[in-house]
Amino acid sequence: MTGGIVFYTHDKYIELNKKLFLAGELTEDFLNLSPDEYHALRKRMAGVEVLALLYEKHHRRETWWKLNNELKELRAALMRYQVFQNILGDAWLFEETRMLTEQMSFFPDEEILPEEYDQELLMELSTRFREDDEEEEMYYDSELGEFVKEETEEQAPPDEALPMPLLVYHGGRDLKWRWYRQVIDYYQSFLHDISAFNQTIHNFINFLMSKLTVNSPENYAAALYDLYNDGRLYEKLVVNPVTYNDQSYSKYDNYKLSYVPRELPGKGFAICLEHATKSLQGLLKADFMLALQNGFHFQRCAVCGKYFLVKSGAHALYCEGTCP
Repeated sequence: MTGGIVFYTHDKYIELNKKLFLAGELTEDFLNLSPDEYHALRKRMAGVEVLALLYEKHHRRETWWKLNNELKELRAALMRYQVFQNILGDAWLFEETRMLTEQMSFFPDEEILPEEYDQELLMELSTRFREDDEEEEMYYDSELGEFVKEETEEQAPPDEALPMPLLVYHGGRDLKWRWYRQVIDYYQSFLHDISAFNQTIHNFINFLMSKLTVNSPENYAAALYDLYNDGRLYEKLVVNPVTYNDQSYSKYDNYKLSYVPRELPGKGFAICLEHATKSLQGLLKADFMLALQNGFHFQRCAVCGKYFLVKSGAHALYCEGTCP
């Protein structure tokens, strides 16, 4: 899961994990994250960080066990949002870490051979594969000192080999912890990106977009240009490290871009723009900008106060829920 996020854009749609979303739908989902809900996420993340520091100081198994439970709860809270339902494929991580901290003694710092593992647990874990490779089996090669796929007539090329599971690949507890620490840092980056994106886009909608007399892609672009290039607006409305305690909304994001032909889910074929990024902020901004390019915009309901997506240039006052 720490390898990055890949998504595709075409026309007024964004494709994530083989699911099509109308441009702006993912943004709308996050804009309605309340301050109280975000505070609860930050509080749980702070608990994870404290436990991580305690583990790195004392190396106690029960500390990692508590940490794993806290991170699992944070993941469950994030899974309420469509983005995380489609980019977090790490449910196995928490179960395997629980098994490591509950049923197995910690390994020495140096690397050890799999013969020293609990054999029953080893057999159970060594058969866990990706969903699309459930029929393949692996065995331990004593000469190579690692697990390898059982050779078949249609052996996959080396670059498609399965990654070794967290608890089974050759290595001691320090190596396992370093990998797990990267996962914690990845979740931390999620919360930073959510905060920077939400606060900046809230300001943009409330102070610039809502003032437009005519809603159109050209006017949206002009308003965004002012936000990015007017020093006074940028300082006041854009989340920056000076004003917002090291959080930052970035003007530019790192992407690897490619044009690829794809079969869309239930929509035929299209030449799509493939985006590969490690930034959640990059994904959310791509969704937001694509909505503006297609003439969509966001309004805040005059009654319930929630943000909603408007798929035309209308100056709508109410959302499509129970409001009049």
